[in-house]
Amino acid sequence: QLIGKSDYDFFPKEQANVFWNRDEIVFETGKENINEEKFTDAAGIEHTIVTKKALYTDYRGNKYIVGIIRDVTESKQTSAALTESEEKFRQLVACANDAIFIVEAKTKKIYDVNAAAERLYGYTKKQLQAMTIMDISAEPETTRRAIEKTVASGPVRIVLRHHKKKDGTVFPVEISGSPLQLHGNNFICGIVRDISERQHLEEER
Repeated sequence: QLIGKSDYDFFPKEQANVFWNRDEIVFETGKENINEEKFTDAAGIEHTIVTKKALYTDYRGNKYIVGIIRDVTESKQTSAALTESEEKFRQLVACANDAIFIVEAKTKKIYDVNAAAERLYGYTKKQLQAMTIMDISAEPETTRRAIEKTVASGPVRIVLRHHKKKDGTVFPVEISGSPLQLHGNNFICGIVRDISERQHLEEER
């Protein structure tokens, strides 16, 4: 069914013209042509494909195009779903009332924070990203052990008496930490809650 047919048998004329012109360029220049395209198959199902076309010359000097087509529909759909999930996650993080830190496990460098972290500690996001998590903790050894335990064993919850704001204010926090993989490296996602008011109420009781 395919042999003897051309792009014009399967695609609207305008789209077929594009494909035809790309083939002509391969014939003229000998350079490979790689493109991502959409097409509808005989059953009416739309596909996303990646095509790679290269020039082939046989022993008689006849020129042909060898084309490889890869169907990437499923991977594109998965990627789109992940992108949507990531965007929803970013929105949730941005709207969270608790401070959220993403910390590189090995160096303890602050990789990312949300707006609540900026408000709580008094630093800008850029300033925090130039710091380590130890710079805002008055109990660095406890923080270090908690990070190592999170990487090795999973989520942890700790209460620290002394975290430091930019203005020097020291206050108690409750931290929930979970391991996170980004770009093949180990990170910690830490959710920090100011418990000053809660401790004050407990002391009053």
